Amino acid sequence: MPGVKWIVQPSQMFEMVTIAGQQNAEAVALSIARAYAPEIQQWLQANAPWSDRTGEARRGLTTEIEYVVGQVVRIWLNHGVWYGVYLEFAHAGRYQLLSPALDYFIPKIMADLQAELRLGALSAAVGRDVNASR
Repeated sequence: MPGVKWIVQPSQMFEMVTIAGQQNAEAVALSIARAYAPEIQQWLQANAPWSDRTGEARRGLTTEIEYVVGQVVRIWLNHGVWYGVYLEFAHAGRYQLLSPALDYFIPKIMADLQAELRLGALSAAVGRDVNASR
């Protein structure tokens, strides 16, 4: 009776599956960040609580995606003017914008991340594309 011939050793298989799962999670996170960044920027510019004098502060509100492979996917929310810090922290937060943006978007982003990662795990478990039925 012939023995089992492993193409990939079982000890290596766990590492390969772990790496594949991490890469999938990173791809999902990056995709969600790319989808939300323009929406967040538009929301920032539409919901700035101050009255414009020059429009520079509103135009300077931007988002930027940072991606470091294997480490982080981050959406930066930026004030493009030097006095952005004063808009956030002076006057008892009357002109604060970044914190309300985080309060609004973080639950949405986290729900999307959880849903996509759960669907990805489910589709891998059943061997088909779960997203096709959405």
